[in-house]
Amino acid sequence: MAANHFKLHCVIYAPEGFSEEKISIMRALGVQVERTPREEGMRGARKAAEHFAAVQ
Repeated sequence: MAANHFKLHCVIYAPEGFSEEKISIMRALGVQVERTPREEGMRGARKAAEHFAAVQ
């Protein structure tokens, strides 16, 4: 909600299998949700987010 309030682009990385309800809520709030492979878990999601941040 804070990103939306301040008109910031928010990208969240979450593994496949992460709660679809939470994903739906985040998208409804304007968040761009990127999915990562389930087998990599949250570590894979974090790694993808760190890579995204490094190239921005």
